[in-house]
Amino acid sequence: MSGKIKDLPYGSQIRTFMSEIFKIAKTSPIKIPYILEELRNKLVELDKKDVGPSILLSKGEYVLVIGTLNIRKEEISSICKEFAIKDVRFFDDYDKMSGIEDVISSSRCVAVICGPVPHSLPNEVISKYDEKIFKARVSGKLKITRGSFLETIEKMMLDRTKKHLEYEQSRS
Repeated sequence: MSGKIKDLPYGSQIRTFMSEIFKIAKTSPIKIPYILEELRNKLVELDKKDVGPSILLSKGEYVLVIGTLNIRKEEISSICKEFAIKDVRFFDDYDKMSGIEDVISSSRCVAVICGPVPHSLPNEVISKYDEKIFKARVSGKLKITRGSFLETIEKMMLDRTKKHLEYEQSRS
């Protein structure tokens, strides 16, 4: 994932923690491989337990991709699997675009990755579900390519992670 640590949930705490690790590494360079291995193991464990795929999609939930694709659907599905997203659905038939609101409004639809769509898709639909919409852009224009899809899915993942962590904080 691209981005900066400061933009992540708990970014300042992560930076402070990393700073402490670097201080230890300077005083005892031989311990660096052990520290890094232990840190990696803990992060993998945390990812599986707390901040893993379950915060993104529960059983029956899906990510919807709408608009013209400049990438094969199989490639999008493959990218989604790398992000532990098993159910990705496509709505790219302009003739059936009038039924899109029912698909987006479903509580099982957790995110919509949007590329160029026809004018027949009312702007009200996009603005009504703005919290679910993630627009794939290339040079400022809506376009779903491999690069714009990866960038957009990363933004979606970061957004879902932040919301999950905020929810967890509010419960404690």
